[in-house]
Amino acid sequence: MDANALDNTPSELGKVLNILLDEAKYEDACEEIDKSEHCKDIVKQAMELIPSLARRIHNHPNNLELGHCIQKLLASIAQKGKIKEVVMALLVELDSLKNDQDLLIALTPLSIAMMRQWTQNCRLSASRWIFKSVIDRLQKINLPTNHDFESKEQLLLDCDPSVITLVEALEATITFFKSFYCLLLEHEDIKFVDSQADVRTFLAKTLVHLFERPLTYLDLYCDEKIAESNSCRLASKLVCMINVLHPNPIKFLEGIVGTSKCLRDNEFDEDEDEIDSSFPHPLPSQALGCLFYCYYYAHMSHMLPCVHHPLFVFQQCLPVLCALLRVPEYLPLHKGVLLAQSLVNALGAEAVDMVSLDMPCQYEFVQLMCSVITRADKKELRIYAFEVFKKYVTILTIGARYRIFEYLLQTLDHAGLLGFTVTEIKQNIFLSLRDQTDSIKRNPFVGSAMWKLVYESCKLPDGETTDMLDYSDKILASLNLLTFLFIRASKCNFREETYTEADKQMQEKFSLLDMPYHLQHIEEEFLSPLRNGLQLSREHYEQKLKMMESGEDPGDEDHDLELYAGGGLMPGFSHDQKVQVMRLSLSRFDMINCVLAQTSAAVEQLNEAIKSAAKTTQVQAPTC
Repeated sequence: MDANALDNTPSELGKVLNILLDEAKYEDACEEIDKSEHCKDIVKQAMELIPSLARRIHNHPNNLELGHCIQKLLASIAQKGKIKEVVMALLVELDSLKNDQDLLIALTPLSIAMMRQWTQNCRLSASRWIFKSVIDRLQKINLPTNHDFESKEQLLLDCDPSVITLVEALEATITFFKSFYCLLLEHEDIKFVDSQADVRTFLAKTLVHLFERPLTYLDLYCDEKIAESNSCRLASKLVCMINVLHPNPIKFLEGIVGTSKCLRDNEFDEDEDEIDSSFPHPLPSQALGCLFYCYYYAHMSHMLPCVHHPLFVFQQCLPVLCALLRVPEYLPLHKGVLLAQSLVNALGAEAVDMVSLDMPCQYEFVQLMCSVITRADKKELRIYAFEVFKKYVTILTIGARYRIFEYLLQTLDHAGLLGFTVTEIKQNIFLSLRDQTDSIKRNPFVGSAMWKLVYESCKLPDGETTDMLDYSDKILASLNLLTFLFIRASKCNFREETYTEADKQMQEKFSLLDMPYHLQHIEEEFLSPLRNGLQLSREHYEQKLKMMESGEDPGDEDHDLELYAGGGLMPGFSHDQKVQVMRLSLSRFDMINCVLAQTSAAVEQLNEAIKSAAKTTQVQAPTC
């Protein structure tokens, strides 16, 4: 079978091991290699012994007893052979391992050889190369797919074969690094002989890389009442190790906040042109996002410094939070939303001002959250994201809120979110008009700035040809906003000669002198096109409904009956469902017409108030 596996080794040790392994005398093989007379053979023949033994693993991947034996044999070689030769041979075998579950067999002897080097001649350059090779090998393992369970069902992920393989490989890698972690705790005087870099910081930042792949793509479900997942348990171990090595992980974020560069540390300044020469830099943003998810959402550590203000933490974490939200896969997105929830909930009302809004990634965060709300596949995730977004609006100061609303109106194309934005604008205008202490100079939700936002809220993207059904949420919200404004304005005093101080303040807040112009603009740009568009849409849908009820073929593709959810097109409808959709669409048009009639009545009421004031003062005011 493997009779000639060690024939290229002229040493007596190779022949003896060959016979014992063929006869499955694994304990005898382990005792044989530990005999003192074989030390010289191990030193001379390590480069040949290691690949020869590793080949047996490739030929018998499911033989667990053989695997344990080979691991012990390689460990003995790593303990006695030349460090450089042993490390090079083991790295070659590590990269060529066919079975991912055999990772521990190669990593155990590799850690022994590296520990020997760290205690004798700890070199940064060698550590970078070896640690990066180990992490690269782990990240080559295929990631699990289509894992989007919720709540208790998440524990089922531990039973998936791909997750089991990945978790076992991750555990083997953590065991490898834990050897160096324990060594640093026992010997605090260990330093690199070829660099001024701190050994503990180097190891801590190396461990951060494990949070990119695979931990970002594994479920870290944790519930106090239910057993934690295996990946959560491993993540908790890593967090504790990083905390001990580097008690202030917030410093990992220094360098990316306020700049467009990747996170780097100038203490590693050797040969920046090659990735290996700067490892563990740059720290992956996704890895940092997953790490801070473990800190602030999963609460895996109670050792974080308490000196940082929640706003500072929020601003520092925004770049890595956005890195999670950019990933299309479910689990990274889920972590990003939950991290955002924790960071936002820690902030009080009106904590983020306009200066903070100019910090990097603020607008990108808003854009990414809106994308999750409208395009995420899972309904639960869309709901989580929307709740976080509503809370985020409350932590903005009034000036910052105005800018975010303005940004949303100009960039969003989802009618539901646009309707939510317009409703929030209405609520802020209501509070601003009611508040007697606010000055028009510092409150953007009154005066000309208010009308600028109202104009933006009442835009129809394609005029009267706009898809009225698709934009119905925004249209209804805009009509409600106008109705509120016009009714409230009609109760104001338009006669300047009888103004009180309260009237003057209300005149400034409403821009009453420009009210005829505002009415004319809204009538021409919004209300009139809306009436025409509703009439066209109603006729179109009535015609299609009539044809469907009579059994005729509409003749064109039913784009009016396409339903999108989570960014994807839902399956087609049956004939009866199509008829029902058409009837519901006509009911929706009736609802819009009803609210439009109320808005038109409010316009007439305001016009009457303006005319009445004009007659009294003998000034002819233009009306629409």
